[in-house]
Amino acid sequence: KPILRLDKTVTKISENRSNKDIIQKSFIPGLTSVVVHGLSNLKQLRQCKQELEKHTPEQYEIIFVDCNSPVEIIKWLKKQTDATKHNNNYKVIKAERDQSFVLMLNQGISASSGEFIVLLASDVIVSEHWLTDMIECLDNAGNIGIIGPLTDTASGVQGSGVVNNKSRDERISFRERNRHRRIDARILDGFCMLFRRNVVIEIGLFDETFISDKYVFDDFCLRTIIAGYRNVIAADVFIRNHGLSMAGNKKIFDEKWTGIALDTPSGKKVAAVNHIDKADKLSQSGNLDEAIGMLIEGIKYAPNEEAIYYRLAEMLLDEKLYKDALEVVKSMPPEAKDDLKRLEIIAYCTEELDDAGRYADRLLEIDKAYAPAWNLKGIIAHKRADDGAAEGFFKQAIAADPGYGAPYTNRGMLKWESDKKEEALDLLEKGFILSPTATDSVTLYHSAITTLEQFKRAEKIFQDAKELHPENKRVLFFLIDILLKQEKFEMAMHEVERAMLDIGIDDGMLSAAHAVRDKVGIKEINKALKSGGTLSLCMIVKNEEQHLARCLLSAGPAVDEKIIVDTGSTDRTKDIARAYGAKVFDFPWTNDFSEARNDALSKAAGDWVLVLDADEVISPQDYSEFDRIVKNRPSRPVAYTMITRNYTYEVTSKGWTANDRKYLKEEAGTGWFPSAKVRLFVNDKRIRFQNPVHEFVEGTLEKAGIEIKISAIPVHHYGRFDKDKLIEKGKKYFLLGKKKIEEMKGNFKALKELAIQANELGEFETSVELWKEAIKLNQNDPDVFLNIGYAYLKLEKYQEALDSSRRAAELDP
Repeated sequence: KPILRLDKTVTKISENRSNKDIIQKSFIPGLTSVVVHGLSNLKQLRQCKQELEKHTPEQYEIIFVDCNSPVEIIKWLKKQTDATKHNNNYKVIKAERDQSFVLMLNQGISASSGEFIVLLASDVIVSEHWLTDMIECLDNAGNIGIIGPLTDTASGVQGSGVVNNKSRDERISFRERNRHRRIDARILDGFCMLFRRNVVIEIGLFDETFISDKYVFDDFCLRTIIAGYRNVIAADVFIRNHGLSMAGNKKIFDEKWTGIALDTPSGKKVAAVNHIDKADKLSQSGNLDEAIGMLIEGIKYAPNEEAIYYRLAEMLLDEKLYKDALEVVKSMPPEAKDDLKRLEIIAYCTEELDDAGRYADRLLEIDKAYAPAWNLKGIIAHKRADDGAAEGFFKQAIAADPGYGAPYTNRGMLKWESDKKEEALDLLEKGFILSPTATDSVTLYHSAITTLEQFKRAEKIFQDAKELHPENKRVLFFLIDILLKQEKFEMAMHEVERAMLDIGIDDGMLSAAHAVRDKVGIKEINKALKSGGTLSLCMIVKNEEQHLARCLLSAGPAVDEKIIVDTGSTDRTKDIARAYGAKVFDFPWTNDFSEARNDALSKAAGDWVLVLDADEVISPQDYSEFDRIVKNRPSRPVAYTMITRNYTYEVTSKGWTANDRKYLKEEAGTGWFPSAKVRLFVNDKRIRFQNPVHEFVEGTLEKAGIEIKISAIPVHHYGRFDKDKLIEKGKKYFLLGKKKIEEMKGNFKALKELAIQANELGEFETSVELWKEAIKLNQNDPDVFLNIGYAYLKLEKYQEALDSSRRAAELDP
């Protein structure tokens, strides 16, 4: 067995010693210490352990971090350490009272003995080759800090859908196709992290300020990058993950990392990392000049940070701006003189072949396995018409680092020039898979598949590249081109819609979107082709180009038509709506939201209506529930109240709820407060909005005797992050409401909404008067007394504030 020894002891550590002092510097070479954390579900924990044993031929030890685990897990852990029939190396790190998760995680690492350390959530199911491939990735690519795999439930690129985890054959095919693929990532999820012991010795253990917070992993990743390492996703490794929920408080993270003085060493490193990150996003989205400007600005803030010079030089080198790249590395701090990376860039920028060759040889004298040097020697040999030698050098580059894409592409071009097109295509494809963001890799592969008309073959390759690099405009446009050449217009339209959200919308993007939309047509209801009920999305908008794309993209799969009523936009709102297949109508603004809403309802052809605002989305997790409701048209009309999750960073209202990661891709801020209103209802002419502001359909539903049910589907609202727009919208609502106040005096719900708006705008005198009117209508609503008490407090009317607050507490202790 690969396991080293049996450790029957249960270790208890209570001291909170200095972070670096408790890290064991000695280790067993080749051993991997797997620190299993988050022990909350015995069934998942057992499966995690079984699959670890099944798929890990390397030497390893397992360290279970028991932080207030359920009793059944504690008993099971004791059996693992007591049973003599096992020949496994287990340790259990048990928490004393009140010890935090992060402290226990640190003590698990401190108790480890391995050269490699893996942090593994207890709900993870590893796959074949998982550790082999991750360690191989760590060994092949230089200067890596942390490695993470792909999975099905992580955030960002790590949770991308590049593999369907339904069968072993699919997993094998995925691994073969993506072998040695790696993706740079600033942040990796904490469900599975691999790093060498020397990394944690250098940067220290996890920051115990976070206590029990998912952002502790983000903090650790950022500290690793600041120390000069790269964090990487091993994109040929896929493991299953149930998505263990963990609380998160971004405020702690933000307080630690924002506002650091730029004249401190830490401040300069953070500035460099941030500028590189922003520049990469700009470059990926096609804004090269802005990206270069961002890096130049970063150098002003952090003139001694080598990483920012290298990123700028690499960007220029990719665009074949050799003289500019050379200037950058020559202006670097003197201490970088003999860095391998600096010498490599100088070598690639050197025009004279003899000089370039001498630089390549110098690199290989320092490191015989330096793949870029072998690749450069191959390029030089090819320029000298010695393709036999070039082929040999490119092969040596691949052997030195099989995850380096350039030599595959260069070998592919040698084969292409010698008319070995099939061999060439295989190599060009591999070069593109490994380096899809490199200009030569993507353009040469696309050119080859276009010449050979291998569009079907290339479609999956480009789909994967787009999933793993969603902000890369070039990859996305080539994918759309491949789909259009196969006349897959619907799929192309989907990619364009996604691109407008991921990459941003400019005139060129909109023009391309409209061209594809002309092929597809707008989304219309055809009841002859649709079994069951149909759903119309009805919206009113004005100047919403910042938000509308996300809203329409989220609702698209759930609805059968999109009705957009525009009340006077002067930006690209209407163009965006048309690009997403909406029917767009103009409506002259009458200072009455209900009139505009009702105009949208009058144009709906669906059996059901869904009402959203532009700064709201629905989640793909709820599409099936929408489908269930819409398909089963009731015998009598019905409407559904939906809870809106108003996301915020601050606890701003009664009912605030922390994010629980149930809606991983939709959650924002630190939590949300709820507001409920009818959003989904049958398309019935009797159902119409009332009130010029804070408009509702509840009144007409009650009048028509239509049942109101409660839906479990939430609406995700992000409007509170745009402070300027929130204040502007609040003032607009408030002024309109004041004008119509006489009409609203008998409407309790409308009065509450307007009074809350007055509080938010600081109009406390008006707020008190509105709350008094609300109290006349309902003397038993605790929210009314809570809020009028707050208004009195702001007006320094303390006795009234006390009396109102006492009344609120009596009604709802």
